[in-house]
Amino acid sequence: MLKKAKLWNTLNLIITSDHGMTQCSEERVIELDQYLDKDHYVLIDQSPVAAILPKEGKFDDVYEALAHAHPNMTVYKKEEIPERWHYKYNSRIQPIIAVADEGWYILQNKSDDFMLGNHGYDNMLAEMHPIFLAHGPAFRKNFTREAMNSTDLYPLLCHLLNIPAMPHNGSLGNVQDLLSSAAPRALPYTQSTTLLHGSVKPGEYEQEESYAYFVGVSLGSVIVIVFFIIFVKHLIRSQMPALPDMQAEIVQPLLQA
Repeated sequence: MLKKAKLWNTLNLIITSDHGMTQCSEERVIELDQYLDKDHYVLIDQSPVAAILPKEGKFDDVYEALAHAHPNMTVYKKEEIPERWHYKYNSRIQPIIAVADEGWYILQNKSDDFMLGNHGYDNMLAEMHPIFLAHGPAFRKNFTREAMNSTDLYPLLCHLLNIPAMPHNGSLGNVQDLLSSAAPRALPYTQSTTLLHGSVKPGEYEQEESYAYFVGVSLGSVIVIVFFIIFVKHLIRSQMPALPDMQAEIVQPLLQA
């Protein structure tokens, strides 16, 4: 279709995915019920990473029961989770994490839902890596490279579109070798890694955000004032008797007189 539209040699095209997949089997299931008392914990999430919340006073019992329970399951205390997963510092992470080997499933028991394919295993595994195919004038031809970080896709896309990147955790430098000399010139803000925490945006972004904030606040204030006026008018009218009723009340004493 792109060739027919004469865009094949002028359009930069990327085909990728968010993760890989691996095959699972009902013969490779780890049932927590075989090792733990149901009354000692709550299973927050399961397979291939089981998030386990021990009940009060049961942490040691649960951890000791799982630590060496199965040869295809690795159990971590929250503070022991590998740094390379960037996973253990969030408040939502449970005190105990059990990680299945590739192709294995962790369930409370076999009555739980099971799939013949899954993802979410150790991201060092080749089966967990997404595909990445690129074609166009910005990319080198007949070039293959080792695995790359998905976080580097964002600065790459910003570079191709020639737009500044917002704060991110990727680096264009990590994927610079994909690009040909025909690639667009990178804007300064996309050339270096910009971390999400503690980043400082360029002045132009601060100005744009300040202007947008001012417009948003002004518009919101006008809407609130209009609705307040309508509400007050409605309230006043609801408290006042209808005009015909008022006239009747005035005329009636005169007729009686």
